[in-house]
Amino acid sequence: MTYHWPSNFWQQWLANAPVLCVDAVLVSKEKVLLSRRRTEPFKGYWHLPGGIVRKDETLEEALKRIVSIEIGLEDISIDKQIGIFDNPKRDPRGHFITVAFLISSNKLPKQINSQGEELKFFEKLPVKTGFDVDKITKEIFK
Repeated sequence: MTYHWPSNFWQQWLANAPVLCVDAVLVSKEKVLLSRRRTEPFKGYWHLPGGIVRKDETLEEALKRIVSIEIGLEDISIDKQIGIFDNPKRDPRGHFITVAFLISSNKLPKQINSQGEELKFFEKLPVKTGFDVDKITKEIFK
C-alpha cells in the first residue's frame, strides 16, 4: 500500500504530534553503512537507512520494508534493538522519534532509493551526518 499524504495534512500532523520511525544500522568489518542524502533535510549529509512506520505496521515490518526500499536487501536479520532516539530537534521538519535496530545480511546493499545518492561503509563517521547518526552508532561501538 502506498501513502500519499497531502502537504497540508503532513504539516498539520507535524505541528501536533510526533512521528514514529525506524533506522537500520548495518555493520560489516567494524564499518557502518550510511547513505548520502539527495533531498532536504540534510541534503549532502550522511544518514542511516530509515523511515516512517505506517499505520498497521509493526516496527519489524517497517524496518524490513524500508531496508528493502532504501538499500535493496530483502533477507535481513534483525539482531537487536539499539535504542529509542526522541530528541524533538533531531529533524528540522518536526518531532520524529526513531527506534534503531542493528541488522545483518549475507548480501551487499545497493543504492536504489531516490532520497539517497551514494551508499558507503565508514570506519570513522564523516563530519556531515544527520538524524542522530553519531548518537545511534555510538551505542554500537561502545
